[in-house]
Amino acid sequence: MPGPANDTRHEGTTGTSTPEMSDPPTSPDPPDQPDQPDQSGRRTAVLAAARIAPGWSEERFDRITRLAAKLLDVPMAMINLVAEHQWTKAAHGIEGAPTPLRDSICRHAVDSGTALEVADMTQDGRFEGNVFVTRDPHLRFYAARPLAVEGLDVGTLCVMDTAPRELDEDQRAVLDELAAWAEAELNNASLNALVRRVQEQQRLTGLVLTSADEGIVGCDHDGVVVFANPAALALLGRDEGELVGRRLHDVVHPARPDGTPFPTAQCATHRAMTRGEPLTAHETSFVRSDGTWVPIEQTVAPMRDADALVGSVVTFRDVSARTEIARLKAEFVGVVSHELRTPLTSIRGSLALLGAGVMGPLADEQRPLVDMALANVERLGHLVDDILDLERLDAGRLPLRPAAIDAADLVREVVDLLSPAAQAAGVALAAARPLPAGPVTVDAGRLLQALTNLVGNAVKFTEAGGEVTVRVTTDERAVRVHVTDTGRGIPADRLGSVFDRFVHIDGDATRTKGSGLGLSITRGIVERSGGRVEVASELGVGSTFTVELPRRYDEVSGAAAGPAPVTPTADPQGAP
Repeated sequence: MPGPANDTRHEGTTGTSTPEMSDPPTSPDPPDQPDQPDQSGRRTAVLAAARIAPGWSEERFDRITRLAAKLLDVPMAMINLVAEHQWTKAAHGIEGAPTPLRDSICRHAVDSGTALEVADMTQDGRFEGNVFVTRDPHLRFYAARPLAVEGLDVGTLCVMDTAPRELDEDQRAVLDELAAWAEAELNNASLNALVRRVQEQQRLTGLVLTSADEGIVGCDHDGVVVFANPAALALLGRDEGELVGRRLHDVVHPARPDGTPFPTAQCATHRAMTRGEPLTAHETSFVRSDGTWVPIEQTVAPMRDADALVGSVVTFRDVSARTEIARLKAEFVGVVSHELRTPLTSIRGSLALLGAGVMGPLADEQRPLVDMALANVERLGHLVDDILDLERLDAGRLPLRPAAIDAADLVREVVDLLSPAAQAAGVALAAARPLPAGPVTVDAGRLLQALTNLVGNAVKFTEAGGEVTVRVTTDERAVRVHVTDTGRGIPADRLGSVFDRFVHIDGDATRTKGSGLGLSITRGIVERSGGRVEVASELGVGSTFTVELPRRYDEVSGAAAGPAPVTPTADPQGAP
């Protein structure tokens, strides 16, 4: 029996309707069988007890209707269930939908409990005014076999045609066999219950995804969007068709002002999606359909089937309010820091003159005080510089001048620069041998600053007699610099916060001098350079900080890429 009495059906289509998960739906239309007033209720109860999910397409039933249409050479086949009204469990060649009993053809077979075959429905008084005969699809031939659950007839397997015809004996036997198959599936209570639970879980999962305030996007292993919830579409100002089927990177990171594509090698989101590397609490900016940027915080979680990467889930939310607060705070800090520079310069100069004896020789008891004051002015100057660097990193205004360099050369320079301090502390500082070449495209000065922070921290937190080793490793996609020490180590519960601002690794700001900003600046520089920094540590054994930087290759030619211009104004959060 085909779909409802309206004109929403389309001849030649395939599929079933999918109303919300529930027990067999009720209809305001009273049953047409005054002599069987309790049958509808009994059927509803039996279907509910059998855990048969109404309205959900299942391949095990779809297969039967496809086979029925093919073997009997008819254009349409359906499995319909009849209770308080009729709904379709499977359909081929016609769209099924809930149907009032007054329009149901299948209920005649169900109520009689016998096979029903009508060669020409226009010649049968029971159906001459039926909407499916007088309207689309203008049925003429109909044949059905009743299907029972727990001994009660509750539905049919039916085949239909728009031209009058009759089945031969072999075809009737085939229809009987297929009906027996369909009936067996309906009576498979354990499988019905499992399908019901799975489909209910799918429905609830769908509700969670569509109700979430955060944008949720599912991508395949190539970064192509396969799902986007309403919050994601609203945040990006796009329709589903503008996002699904396209690479997320191409949609949210458009071309640079000069027309060149935003390099995928610099996109942390795309790297995480295609390599299966989780990305947590990463701030960047996505572009809306109108070309405006929205600051977002995102996470990327890989999806794996066994050991195979099959895709990823990207969640993100608008952090415009938080970003504005951070901007105001950074602006205030920046102004204050700039205002500190002038008096600091004056104090530093005056103390230097006093220490040099320009204003007269210092007494022995005066010199330690002047030296201490000068050292603390220098320390305060470094703190101001660090605060300004952080402010520029937050605003995406830290100047970067990328150029092709060898990371191994920077490692040698850092080791030479910090060797005197390490020697004074009784710490052995060395670059591991051999030191392989590590070609990258970065701002050499800023990367030197980041590595100096890491190596300096390692020396600072390693006791006399300990060692600090700097290694370089490479593969086809990345260059890594590892800074390993034999220091006191970092507690496991502090590893997640070592890159936060004003955090001292040992938890005691008075024990070791430092602003607590060095690691935050290091992370900012590395991430702005398209890389990432990680830490592994064991108490009493030591720590290893690893800076990973992508090798830069031209995506078309495969040759090493040249310097890439940095355009902070295109993305106020920098390269994502």
